[in-house]
Amino acid sequence: MNAPQRIWDHILRHYPDKGWVSVNELEKSLALEKQGTDRATVVAFLKSCEEKGLGWFRNGRRGHPSRILWNKKPHEVGADVPFDTPNGGRGLPVRTVSVEVPVRPGVVAKLAVPEDLSSAEADRIIEFVKRLPLDTRSAA
Repeated sequence: MNAPQRIWDHILRHYPDKGWVSVNELEKSLALEKQGTDRATVVAFLKSCEEKGLGWFRNGRRGHPSRILWNKKPHEVGADVPFDTPNGGRGLPVRTVSVEVPVRPGVVAKLAVPEDLSSAEADRIIEFVKRLPLDTRSAA
């Protein structure tokens, strides 16, 4: 499950009836569940919720915390919000890891892949690599 979907599921479990949730509150409760989600990811997620029309993100000012004000309570929206890619296609930061793939002796390919790479995404990478140019010497 990608990070945005994990955050949304967390909101549905912990804040289903709230009209708003603060960045600090959400960040702390995610940390308690060891979700490994940093503040920047939480803020970006809540801003993406605003882009989806789920509410209004407000930056903290004058003693008020940064927060999202839902236009419907999360349980009224339900689990069917499409967070179909690791960044939802909406500018959420994607954490990547560097992977070294031995190609042949003395040659290593380096890939940067999402930290939460899915099987479908791995299959897409495999299909791409299969289509790379083959040995041109054998074509002659």
